[in-house]
Amino acid sequence: MNRILALLPFPAKACNFACLGEPFNRPWGAFLDFCMGATMAAELATTHRFRLVLIKPSHYDDDGYVIQWWRSSIPTNSLSIVYTLAEDAGQRRALGADVEIDIIAMDEANTRVRVNDIIALIRASGGFGMVGLVGVQSNQYPRALDIARPLRAAGIKVVIGGFHVSGVLAMLPGPSPELKEALDLGCSLFAGEAEGRIDRVLQDAAADRLQPIESPRRQKAAEQDH
Repeated sequence: MNRILALLPFPAKACNFACLGEPFNRPWGAFLDFCMGATMAAELATTHRFRLVLIKPSHYDDDGYVIQWWRSSIPTNSLSIVYTLAEDAGQRRALGADVEIDIIAMDEANTRVRVNDIIALIRASGGFGMVGLVGVQSNQYPRALDIARPLRAAGIKVVIGGFHVSGVLAMLPGPSPELKEALDLGCSLFAGEAEGRIDRVLQDAAADRLQPIESPRRQKAAEQDH
């Protein structure tokens, strides 16, 4: 069963899990004890665990500051849906019978994204994990790239999806300059809807074979090959 390590609708003052704050400043073992208890921490030692961090980026204001609020009245729909699809994939053991998928979801509109803590989290599992930048709109794309840069520099796998990536790839004959920038960083671009396709992306990430562009056309071709 997947473990909910972060609850995206909660304001940071109400729930430490929402901000990846103080618990992530502790040693990894203490963090597990804090979040899930000693029994579950013991379970982690015997089970392969894929760390999936889902982030809905915010965007910059005119002065270059990330726009954030103390609380949000409505959770982001894209993040909620992708979380649900990933949770379902974990329950179906999409990565294998002995692999759990641990999901952390963050809406940057009300949550501080602590990149160094995310890097430490995934490195603690031997790099077995990925970061998904979810539902990225055009005005959020520059912020998404700024989150992706240090992650990629640390060797963390990053997938960027959402309206901007899907729309640009649908309208233009090839990636636009800002999409090429993400590809040059080593990010994977996810075009289209995640329904029916999330298993393959998670499997590709787990096997270190993420494609530069994950598209419905590639999915269809892969299914025909089988």
